[in-house]
Amino acid sequence: MAADKKQIKAALKVAKIIRKHLDGRKWNYSVSSDELEFSFGVNTDALPFYYRIAVDAAKEVVYLSAKQNVFVPESKRIVMAMGICAINDHLVDGSFDFNVGDGSMLFRLVASYHDAEIGDAMVNYLINVAHSTFEDVNKSIINYVEDTIDQTEFLKQMMD
Repeated sequence: MAADKKQIKAALKVAKIIRKHLDGRKWNYSVSSDELEFSFGVNTDALPFYYRIAVDAAKEVVYLSAKQNVFVPESKRIVMAMGICAINDHLVDGSFDFNVGDGSMLFRLVASYHDAEIGDAMVNYLINVAHSTFEDVNKSIINYVEDTIDQTEFLKQMMD
């Protein structure tokens, strides 16, 4: 379903707020040609985070996805999938997606702006929830991938 003019205007307004927020953080980012998608990276103590924020005019939502370059070896993917399910069971907002085929994962959040406003505080919330949620489980994921902990300990940590 294609967006109508009113939806496109609302989406561009939301995109302007996102751009202003990212500019306020003094982050470098790239913007899609339609000005509705933003991509950027943020360095952390462990691995950098790669973010994508997209405004969907037709659905009137903002999608945020965050990922790190952690790839799970094939031999550990089934256990990782179980761990991701355990993590998702505890989350209040957002969820992890795990691709068993290539061993990649990402965290995603969605916020609707239908009959609502998306302001700076909501953009801040989306970014901070994605970052802090990933950070909460990152050490366990990396330790399991690097064989520092076994699958029993990994699953125990994911269920806590």
